[in-house]
Amino acid sequence: MSDEGAHDLPDLRIVELARVVPHEDFDERRILALAERLVREEVLKDPPIVAPLGDGRFVVLDGANRTSALKHLGYRDALVQVVDYGAVALSTWHHLVVGLSAQALAAGLSAIPGLATDDASLPEAKAMLRANDAAAYVVYDGGATVTLSGGTDLVGRCEMLRSVVSVYNGRADIHRVRAVDLGAIDAHYDDVGGLVVFPAFTPADILSLVREGGVLPSGISRHVIPGRALRLHFSMAILADEAPRDEKNRHLIDWIRRKRQANQIRAYDEPTVLYDE
Repeated sequence: MSDEGAHDLPDLRIVELARVVPHEDFDERRILALAERLVREEVLKDPPIVAPLGDGRFVVLDGANRTSALKHLGYRDALVQVVDYGAVALSTWHHLVVGLSAQALAAGLSAIPGLATDDASLPEAKAMLRANDAAAYVVYDGGATVTLSGGTDLVGRCEMLRSVVSVYNGRADIHRVRAVDLGAIDAHYDDVGGLVVFPAFTPADILSLVREGGVLPSGISRHVIPGRALRLHFSMAILADEAPRDEKNRHLIDWIRRKRQANQIRAYDEPTVLYDE
């Protein structure tokens, strides 16, 4: 732990919410609850993380639900942390589907128009995904593996992946995992239906997808943000105010200065594991 006076502070800004666009779906079930919590607590604790798109807009790297909740509440502006996408590590989450049987999962996938499901060995499925010859693959409880193919370009493939996730989203518990072999994690969970393994994406893929109007399913991209700002507890009243954004940003700068003067800002360099999320 160190005094933040020796570090560069995160780039916090108040921006027009209409210029903040998602790269992934938001979770509709969480929006109302999150909006109610924002109203009840009257503060924004953790700002969404965004990166410039280069056209005056910002792509949301983390915080699609928070920005969607602000839009639901009718806010004009949002407090965000702006980051350089080149300094962000991007990897992929895979979905462990719990509470939906392998048979139900397979039936749902086979019913998706335009989606091809083909039997494969696990090594074959991994190779096809790496070669971009499959959009994803599934390892069912019991070990059977199928590749999923569909969509002719990046946007089309992502639309197909959204259809895949819609099969179990809301019907099962989705655990985000990094493992690509069900056998490595199956023993830690009960009532597993299968593991859905997604491809790797690059920042260029994400930016291209957003510029073309596409989105990923929720819970696939994993952005590791250096210097992430947390626990701001910034007043929602300031965001709701109809004052010009320049004036709001001056208030934000002064608010940060006072926080720094009071020695209330800390930077933690070590990785952290939380048990109360």
